Amino acid sequence: MSVLRYAKYPFLKDAAAFISDQVDIQLHELGGEEFKPIVQRAAQRISQALTHRRVLTSSAELVDYLCEVLSFPTAVAMVSAINDPQLKSVYALSEAKAAYSNLREEDPKTMLAISSELGIKAEPILGTISDFNLNLADYLRHATNFHQKKWKLVNRTLKHGMVQVTHQELARILQEAIQGHIYQKTAARIEVEDFPEPVIAEIEGIKRRWGKIRETMGFRASSVDDKANRPPCVMRMVERLEKGEHLSHPERFALTTYLANSGRTIDEILSLYSTSPDFNPARTEYQVRHLAGQMGSRTKYKPPKCTTMKTQGICPDGDEVCERIRHPLQYPLAKSRRQGGGWKGVG
Repeated sequence: MSVLRYAKYPFLKDAAAFISDQVDIQLHELGGEEFKPIVQRAAQRISQALTHRRVLTSSAELVDYLCEVLSFPTAVAMVSAINDPQLKSVYALSEAKAAYSNLREEDPKTMLAISSELGIKAEPILGTISDFNLNLADYLRHATNFHQKKWKLVNRTLKHGMVQVTHQELARILQEAIQGHIYQKTAARIEVEDFPEPVIAEIEGIKRRWGKIRETMGFRASSVDDKANRPPCVMRMVERLEKGEHLSHPERFALTTYLANSGRTIDEILSLYSTSPDFNPARTEYQVRHLAGQMGSRTKYKPPKCTTMKTQGICPDGDEVCERIRHPLQYPLAKSRRQGGGWKGVG
């Protein structure tokens, strides 16, 4: 890739390798006057994420490609040091949005190169200008987070395990993958004290601004999760996790959204999944926060209705309470009413 593309996509391995060949910087050296533009641009990247929900890149900044590329890992390190999961989510999404705006106008060769680095198998469709075939597993991993009907697999062309997508659609899927990729980068253990004083001052300023913004980002639970009043489907999924068994994608979606809408914290939900045989802390946290409405589209997903869960095969034989409800979130209230002797429908 060209130097310009390193500046446009600084999260790529090739960009990091290019920079390491140009200059060797340690965190404690960032206080030097020669690195001031890099620190300022890094702080600006984070500030733009807070105010615009997108990192903005001007043509002038792309000309100073060395500063632009170096400012990315510096910003990631600063966000890591602040160590706030929601800030990590906002920052990762903002960088991904910036990449998406460039990807929409990118050439197919670059699209395929970025896809490959992100672990997404894509190939051009012969006879078309900019359409691609995307591996089914990769499509399902990323496109299931999208709401529009066009993303549902039933509405797609599927041949030989590959899903046909347009250039714009591949760019959107790459945005989702880039967001997760950058979020995982912020999982590095870095302390604020690892930075020199000028950078610490920038970090403290960001923390103050973020603190004010975060006050407006709270979420209320629509019901309260009581272990004694969990619906049978949720009880079974939790028991399977505690035994170290693997849950299917529909099961994970149903369980996570139920707990997130029932007052459980992100850490409490993650602790349940920690016994899963394929547990990946950073990836699981990203997925849980996405479903809880703390990143991505910021939509807080609801669990499926009881009829949907039956169709998916994740609803066991219910009890008397299940016969009175249409949605798992109605179960705790319905059960408490039954125990109190007041059998009135809640659905």
